Amino acid sequence: MLTIRALQCDALAVEQEMNYVDCLCNLLAARYPSTFAAMERESVTARLMTGLQRAKSYGLNGALELGRYLELVFLMGNFESSPWASEVLERIDEIGPTEVSRLLLERGMLRSEHLD
Repeated sequence: MLTIRALQCDALAVEQEMNYVDCLCNLLAARYPSTFAAMERESVTARLMTGLQRAKSYGLNGALELGRYLELVFLMGNFESSPWASEVLERIDEIGPTEVSRLLLERGMLRSEHLD
């Protein structure tokens, strides 16, 4: 019988997150070439890994929700304390994570200066 220990599961989860962030970096580089070129890839990766943990703390766990949230993290950095973002994040129990991520991206894009 195969036994997987908690430590091994954690290592697999970290590897999966790194692969997800790496793929997302490639997508963001293609979508926002000027913005991405102005940053070092390692910096973008670190920003997205930190953002991934914050997104999960808000209950955003699906690929769609995480992608939307991390796109804003890439474009805006720590945006959650902004009044417009706080207002949306406070409604997660009411409207659900998919709608929260949609509203965040919609409202964030209106405010972003980095639209290539």
